[in-house]
Amino acid sequence: MFALVAFLTIADNAFGLLLPPSVIGTIQAGRIAVLHDFLPENEVSQLRADAIDLHRKGHYSTDAL
Repeated sequence: MFALVAFLTIADNAFGLLLPPSVIGTIQAGRIAVLHDFLPENEVSQLRADAIDLHRKGHYSTDAL
């Protein structure tokens, strides 16, 4: 999680605000942040299909948060 927070901080400083400050604070606090419509639906569909395929092939397993 530290790497994600560090990346967000660097990206924020280099490229302007990528995520709302409340979301960054939520992540820094170790909680789950949900951003509705963060990615276009077609990209989400492709990522979902890829994840399902990888899971079926045994490349990773589901983890409960």
